[in-house]
Amino acid sequence: MKKLIGIAAGVLFFLVILGLVLFKLLGSNTKQAVQTAPNPFGNISVTAVSTATDPAQFAHDFYAWYISNKIADPRFPSQAQLDGEFTAWLTPTFISGWNSRGNTLDADPVLYAQDSPSFWGGSVNSTIRQQDSSTALVSVSVGNAENLHTYTVHLVLLRAGWRIDSVEGTL
Repeated sequence: MKKLIGIAAGVLFFLVILGLVLFKLLGSNTKQAVQTAPNPFGNISVTAVSTATDPAQFAHDFYAWYISNKIADPRFPSQAQLDGEFTAWLTPTFISGWNSRGNTLDADPVLYAQDSPSFWGGSVNSTIRQQDSSTALVSVSVGNAENLHTYTVHLVLLRAGWRIDSVEGTL
């Protein structure tokens, strides 16, 4: 059993390093670049900015992008990333409250978890629960039947497109 755990840890380490190397080699200076990180969700490749007009697809793209980056770097996101690329995903209100929300929850403010999503397995799924012309409630589930994390994502439609205004989940 210890040998199997050692092999699994070695494979995971190799995949993380490979993902970082590929990101460094294939990275681009534009925010539209495709980013890929090794993860149990099938090496999700999504653009750094979602152009989805459907709020469920936007929420799906965000979680796929966020989890890929979180697996590649457990310290993700940095304050510079919150102030930069996160403006394409989250409202200014959500961004400004990020640190206090994380401290209050004692967990990631998007994933409502302290553990790494690399252990969750499965996939990202999203469905619209309610929508009008400027707001939407989307149910997002991440993981598999044995380790499922579910969220209610509140989105608002701004001039720039859909943005996540808040997330509710359980710890």
